[in-house]
Amino acid sequence: MWICMVRMRQEGDAGKNVSQMIYDMWVEDMEDKLAEQDFKWLEIAKFTKEFQHTFYGSAFAYDQALKGDDCALASALYRNVFNEETDAATVARAVGYVRKQLQLVEAVDSEEFMRNGVTPWKAAAVAQ
Repeated sequence: MWICMVRMRQEGDAGKNVSQMIYDMWVEDMEDKLAEQDFKWLEIAKFTKEFQHTFYGSAFAYDQALKGDDCALASALYRNVFNEETDAATVARAVGYVRKQLQLVEAVDSEEFMRNGVTPWKAAAVAQ
């Protein structure tokens, strides 16, 4: 989700609006699924608040890391993805993966990305 949000920022206000709509739908879907599992409204509200705090905190850390080097991104991933419970080689692979996925999504034509929802991952799935 964050990688797509990074790409959408390149599209100005339209990208910002679409990014917010996708995020809102994602949260709404999560809340619906929790309600289907008989979670109470207050439990869902608390979970949603914690989720939003975690998501935006992580996204901010990744955004800041993109302004730095791989070490900054590794640190953000180590804290937020791996919860400080993995080895350096795994984090290094994750940094390479994130950088590669950012390159792939940035290469997608704006029209294809914004209007048709084409991503490198969707294109790869269709090709298989």
